[in-house]
Amino acid sequence: MSAEEAVIFLRPPPRRYKSHAKTKAKAQITSLVRQAAADTKDLKDPLHGLHLILALPEAGSAVPLTLSDEWQGALCCALIGNQPTSSSWRSPFASTSSVAAESDEESPWPMPKLEHTLFDKWITLPEAQDIPSEVAQVLHEYRAVIPDTLHKGLTPKRPHDHHILFVPGKLPAKSAIYRMTPDQLIFHKQEIAKLSDSGWIGPTYSPIRSHTIMVDKRDDGSGERKMRMVVNYQALNALTIAPHLPLPPIQTILELLGGAKYFSTLDFEAGFHLIRMAREDRWKTAFRSVLGLFEYRVMPFGLNGAPTTFPANINAYLQPLLGKGVIAYLDDVLIYSSDLSGHASLLRQVLSIFLRHQFYPKFRNCKLARQIITYLGYTVSATGIKPAEDKIAAIRQWPEVLENETQVRQFLGTINYCGMFMRPDYADVARPLVDLTRKDVSFKWTELHTQAVRQLKQRLIDFTTLQVPDTTKPFELYTDASGYALGAVLEQDGKPIGFLSQAMSPTQQRYSIYDKELLALVTALDKWSPLLRVSK
Repeated sequence: MSAEEAVIFLRPPPRRYKSHAKTKAKAQITSLVRQAAADTKDLKDPLHGLHLILALPEAGSAVPLTLSDEWQGALCCALIGNQPTSSSWRSPFASTSSVAAESDEESPWPMPKLEHTLFDKWITLPEAQDIPSEVAQVLHEYRAVIPDTLHKGLTPKRPHDHHILFVPGKLPAKSAIYRMTPDQLIFHKQEIAKLSDSGWIGPTYSPIRSHTIMVDKRDDGSGERKMRMVVNYQALNALTIAPHLPLPPIQTILELLGGAKYFSTLDFEAGFHLIRMAREDRWKTAFRSVLGLFEYRVMPFGLNGAPTTFPANINAYLQPLLGKGVIAYLDDVLIYSSDLSGHASLLRQVLSIFLRHQFYPKFRNCKLARQIITYLGYTVSATGIKPAEDKIAAIRQWPEVLENETQVRQFLGTINYCGMFMRPDYADVARPLVDLTRKDVSFKWTELHTQAVRQLKQRLIDFTTLQVPDTTKPFELYTDASGYALGAVLEQDGKPIGFLSQAMSPTQQRYSIYDKELLALVTALDKWSPLLRVSK
């Protein structure tokens, strides 16, 4: 473009803008955009977000253009002049900073020698002395996967970046900046500086602006006040179509643990931040701060669909081992085996995969080579499965007199989570409470309901430990039916594997006693058919 053309193009329009001039300007802009697209079509990544077409007078010699750091990865400059259009041509005027930004998007974390002082200190503590020597040897061998701190910069490329899909035609409203106390403002500035230094956030310009709040962290025993920043993505989540990850039933997962004696669980350091945000969706994570407008380059906490993206990546990495001594459920990774040598071998394979892909577990939250472990709300061991202590403690705290229908539903929901440990007459005992939740029944609390709450709490406290099923041995199935409910027990070697208790519908309650007994048998066979089909 010549100097005269640039002056005409940048000149503000007259007050009375004629239609033919407007059409001519549109044609000129369209021509420039088409030429820019032709000159940049060989770029490795497509252009996303906001773009800028910069018109400059023709220069007699090369004029270097430098893009500031905050624009790297967000701005691509196409220079249009008298150069011939070619798919292999790239402007020599562009600074190498744009190339660095592009390579930063593709290159993994660097592999310098990280510090492992925290691990070296932890492995000598009394809490780590119970780890068997075979497993401790694996930890020393793969201590590089347990660094003191994570690398700075954008995380490595994962199988699945996190995407944000909006409901068509919808955008969340802009949010105002919440006022902060002086103490909160200090922590807020520190958090912004930390995230920026890590390369996890960067400045942006976006029509979406979620607000931030500062909340206190739980006391770690030091007595020092600590806070963390939380971005309120409620408005964004309300207009987001979240991806769906089918999860296997917890009962099916627990059945896989049959015959296992050693268990390990792995947790991850800032797990969500190990996943990238898709480049075209980063502007949607923008949040307001007194320091400016920022967007996340990695997946933040609080996004709708984030709990699905994280396990999708773990499943992709551990796919060859899933169901063969390794279980991945959401953000929990469980390793189980019947002997110690096999357990050490599985742990070595898992840590090798995570080291290769730079997925770093947080060792302080890991449980290694335990014979009793809490997983998915249950306590699992070689002797069987029982409710976790915190679940039982939560039920003990419930009052015996409930005030409204909402509390009744919450209590029944808590009981149902552990209902698999209660005898087959559980549905009969809970029937008075279930009736209170019916739409055609007015809420009126009586002594009968108090007795039902008391009995249910006591039955759960006096729970029965369930045996983990062994499909190589035969099963025994017992069923029964009453006037209002049916029940069943599945046993192996005289020990219960599971209980079934289910209330009958009004239609089923009118069945004959023979049909009720048959209904109990059919329901039990349907519930445990995966086990009974493979039983010898």
